[in-house]
Amino acid sequence: MIPTPRLGAGDVITGVPSEFVPTVWPKVRGLVKKGIDLDRFAPDDVLRAIRAKKMQLWLIGAADKLEAIVVTEINVYPRGTACGIVIVAGAQREAWMDHLADIEAWARSQGCQWIESHARKGWTREPALKDWRVTAVVMHKALLAPSQQVAA
Repeated sequence: MIPTPRLGAGDVITGVPSEFVPTVWPKVRGLVKKGIDLDRFAPDDVLRAIRAKKMQLWLIGAADKLEAIVVTEINVYPRGTACGIVIVAGAQREAWMDHLADIEAWARSQGCQWIESHARKGWTREPALKDWRVTAVVMHKALLAPSQQVAA
Protein backbone atom coordinates (compact mmCIF):
# COMPACT_ATOMS: atom_id res chain seq x y z
CA MET A 1 0.00 0.00 0.00
CA ILE A 2 1.40 3.39 -1.02
CA PRO A 3 0.88 6.04 1.70
CA THR A 4 -1.10 9.19 1.38
CA PRO A 5 0.95 12.38 1.08
CA ARG A 6 2.45 14.04 4.16
CA LEU A 7 2.28 17.78 4.23
CA GLY A 8 5.65 19.35 4.80
CA ALA A 9 7.21 22.75 4.26
CA GLY A 10 5.22 23.45 1.11
CA ASP A 11 5.79 20.10 -0.51
CA VAL A 12 4.54 16.53 -0.23
CA ILE A 13 5.69 13.06 -1.08
CA THR A 14 3.21 10.88 -2.92
CA GLY A 15 3.47 7.22 -3.74
CA VAL A 16 1.88 6.75 -7.16
CA PRO A 17 -0.37 3.68 -7.48
CA SER A 18 0.76 1.64 -10.49
CA GLU A 19 -2.50 2.16 -12.36
CA PHE A 20 -1.94 5.96 -12.33
CA VAL A 21 1.66 5.82 -13.54
CA PRO A 22 0.77 6.22 -17.25
CA THR A 23 -0.93 9.51 -16.38
CA VAL A 24 2.16 11.01 -14.70
CA TRP A 25 4.81 9.28 -16.80
CA PRO A 26 5.16 12.06 -19.41
CA LYS A 27 5.97 14.49 -16.56
CA VAL A 28 8.49 12.22 -14.81
CA ARG A 29 10.20 10.36 -17.67
CA GLY A 30 12.91 13.02 -18.02
CA LEU A 31 13.79 12.82 -14.33
CA VAL A 32 13.79 9.03 -14.48
CA LYS A 33 16.21 9.16 -17.41
CA LYS A 34 18.39 11.68 -15.57
CA GLY A 35 18.59 9.44 -12.50
CA ILE A 36 19.17 6.01 -13.98
CA ASP A 37 22.27 4.06 -14.77
CA LEU A 38 21.69 3.41 -18.48
CA ASP A 39 23.73 0.21 -18.27
CA ARG A 40 21.15 -1.28 -15.91
CA PHE A 41 17.87 0.31 -16.98
CA ALA A 42 16.26 2.40 -19.67
CA PRO A 43 13.25 4.57 -18.77
CA ASP A 44 10.84 2.12 -20.42
CA ASP A 45 12.29 -0.73 -18.30
CA VAL A 46 11.49 1.30 -15.19
CA LEU A 47 7.98 2.05 -16.45
CA ARG A 48 7.31 -1.65 -17.08
CA ALA A 49 8.60 -2.60 -13.61
CA ILE A 50 6.42 0.03 -11.93
CA ARG A 51 3.35 -1.04 -13.91
CA ALA A 52 4.07 -4.67 -12.91
CA LYS A 53 4.33 -3.55 -9.24
CA LYS A 54 7.99 -4.63 -9.04
CA MET A 55 9.08 -1.02 -8.42
CA GLN A 56 7.35 1.94 -6.82
CA LEU A 57 7.27 5.55 -8.03
CA TRP A 58 7.34 8.45 -5.57
CA LEU A 59 6.79 12.11 -6.47
CA ILE A 60 8.06 14.96 -4.32
CA GLY A 61 6.91 18.54 -4.76
CA ALA A 62 4.14 21.07 -4.42
CA ALA A 63 0.88 20.74 -6.33
CA ASP A 64 2.17 23.01 -9.08
CA LYS A 65 5.82 21.88 -9.25
CA LEU A 66 7.49 18.49 -9.33
CA GLU A 67 10.79 18.77 -7.46
CA ALA A 68 12.03 15.18 -7.43
CA ILE A 69 11.23 11.56 -8.07
CA VAL A 70 12.30 8.42 -6.25
CA VAL A 71 11.91 4.86 -7.51
CA THR A 72 12.13 2.01 -5.02
CA GLU A 73 11.97 -1.77 -5.12
CA ILE A 74 11.62 -4.43 -2.46
CA ASN A 75 14.55 -6.89 -2.46
CA VAL A 76 14.15 -10.20 -0.64
CA TYR A 77 17.43 -11.79 0.42
CA PRO A 78 18.02 -15.04 2.33
CA ARG A 79 18.63 -13.08 5.56
CA GLY A 80 16.18 -10.23 5.27
CA THR A 81 14.19 -7.82 3.15
CA ALA A 82 15.44 -4.45 1.95
CA CYS A 83 13.91 -1.43 0.33
CA GLY A 84 16.21 -0.53 -2.54
CA ILE A 85 16.30 3.04 -3.73
CA VAL A 86 16.86 2.56 -7.45
CA ILE A 87 16.53 6.16 -8.66
CA VAL A 88 16.64 9.59 -7.03
CA ALA A 89 16.54 12.62 -9.29
CA GLY A 90 15.59 16.24 -8.85
CA ALA A 91 16.79 19.74 -8.16
CA GLN A 92 17.42 21.52 -4.85
CA ARG A 93 18.02 18.32 -2.91
CA GLU A 94 18.18 20.07 0.46
CA ALA A 95 14.50 21.06 0.10
CA TRP A 96 13.19 17.50 -0.13
CA MET A 97 15.75 15.05 1.26
CA ASP A 98 13.86 14.86 4.56
CA HIS A 99 11.09 13.03 2.68
CA LEU A 100 13.31 9.96 2.46
CA ALA A 101 12.17 9.36 6.04
CA ASP A 102 8.66 8.81 4.66
CA ILE A 103 9.98 6.14 2.33
CA GLU A 104 11.82 4.55 5.27
CA ALA A 105 8.55 4.44 7.23
CA TRP A 106 6.77 2.87 4.25
CA ALA A 107 9.60 0.33 3.89
CA ARG A 108 9.22 -0.66 7.55
CA SER A 109 5.48 -1.15 6.98
CA GLN A 110 6.37 -3.51 4.10
CA GLY A 111 8.55 -5.66 6.39
CA CYS A 112 11.92 -4.28 5.30
CA GLN A 113 14.78 -4.52 7.81
CA TRP A 114 17.01 -2.03 5.98
CA ILE A 115 17.15 0.42 3.12
CA GLU A 116 19.87 0.36 0.48
CA SER A 117 20.94 2.18 -2.65
CA HIS A 118 23.51 2.04 -5.43
CA ALA A 119 24.57 5.65 -5.73
CA ARG A 120 27.27 7.91 -7.06
CA LYS A 121 30.13 8.53 -4.65
CA GLY A 122 28.98 12.12 -4.03
CA TRP A 123 25.90 10.86 -2.19
CA THR A 124 28.16 9.69 0.66
CA ARG A 125 28.63 13.38 1.59
CA GLU A 126 24.90 14.14 1.72
CA PRO A 127 24.09 15.41 5.27
CA ALA A 128 20.62 13.84 5.22
CA LEU A 129 22.28 10.41 4.83
CA LYS A 130 24.64 10.78 7.79
CA ASP A 131 23.24 7.64 9.46
CA TRP A 132 23.83 5.53 6.32
CA ARG A 133 27.06 3.59 5.98
CA VAL A 134 28.95 2.52 2.90
CA THR A 135 28.95 -1.28 2.85
CA ALA A 136 30.28 -1.96 -0.63
CA VAL A 137 31.71 -0.43 -3.75
CA VAL A 138 29.96 -1.28 -7.00
CA MET A 139 32.36 -1.74 -9.87
CA HIS A 140 31.37 -2.18 -13.48
CA LYS A 141 33.17 -3.56 -16.54
CA ALA A 142 31.41 -4.05 -19.86
CA LEU A 143 31.88 -7.53 -21.31
CA LEU A 144 30.27 -6.77 -24.65
CA ALA A 145 31.40 -4.39 -27.35
CA PRO A 146 29.18 -1.29 -27.61
CA SER A 147 27.63 -2.67 -30.81
CA GLN A 148 26.53 -5.84 -28.91
CA GLN A 149 24.92 -4.07 -25.97
CA VAL A 150 21.18 -3.63 -25.65
CA ALA A 151 20.09 -0.19 -26.85
CA ALA A 152 18.58 2.10 -24.21
